[in-house]
Amino acid sequence: DELKYLVKEEDSYRAALALQVSHLWTRAFFSYMLGIEDLPL
Repeated sequence: DELKYLVKEEDSYRAALALQVSHLWTRAFFSYMLGIEDLPL
């Protein structure tokens, strides 16, 4: 999978961090809903 996004140059690190955090939240939510408590990092 690949995700591309357009942001201003000065916001590039902020956007990358937002994508990382949203990925972590999504992974945690689905793991919780499926009852998977032990995931590799």
